[in-house]
Amino acid sequence: MTLRTNRLAILRRHGAKWRSLSIRDQGVYLRALALLAVIRIALWTAPFPWVLRWIERRVHPARNASAASNRDCLVCARAVGSMARYVPAATCLTQSLATFVLIKRLGNPASLKIGVAKAENGEFLAHAWVETPDGRCMTSAGPGSFQLLMKVENDVCAT
Repeated sequence: MTLRTNRLAILRRHGAKWRSLSIRDQGVYLRALALLAVIRIALWTAPFPWVLRWIERRVHPARNASAASNRDCLVCARAVGSMARYVPAATCLTQSLATFVLIKRLGNPASLKIGVAKAENGEFLAHAWVETPDGRCMTSAGPGSFQLLMKVENDVCAT
């Protein structure tokens, strides 16, 4: 199989997955992609406190939003995880910020958490994740052994 044939097979497979999504879910995926790109660029070009204030101003629920179902929250998290492949250096922080915004815009409560840990080899590690009030982690990896450093909840940043 040549490289070109392999690429065509991948495009067909992704096209079939895309067509299997509802129009509403396709919109969530496109919003996730745009949000990931904007957040990634903001994190590259602006100080984190500015990016956080910018995010906090955008997490208010949409005008027609009522509390969304758990399925809608999972669709948001899945969309961010899937579309992160197409955004360079979409780290856990980028993905968590995008997931946080999408879930909050649906009218659901969520908290963005940032934690730190020290690896066995002495290396400093940091991780970001989003949790719902019932403690479910909405991003790819949860808190694990990370000590909570910062939490953004209900438009208020707490350290």
